[in-house]
Amino acid sequence: MALRERGRDKPARARLAEPGAVAGAGPDLRARIAASGIPVSDLHAA
Repeated sequence: MALRERGRDKPARARLAEPGAVAGAGPDLRARIAASGIPVSDLHAA
């Protein structure tokens, strides 16, 4: 579904899959950042 952004429409994004493919959980944001080589620090609530 397209979203409305200040003064312009933001188009919807989709990714095609092979017929019969099953959607599964992908890596979370922390894992994606760590895989890029950028150092990641885990901070805990005080």
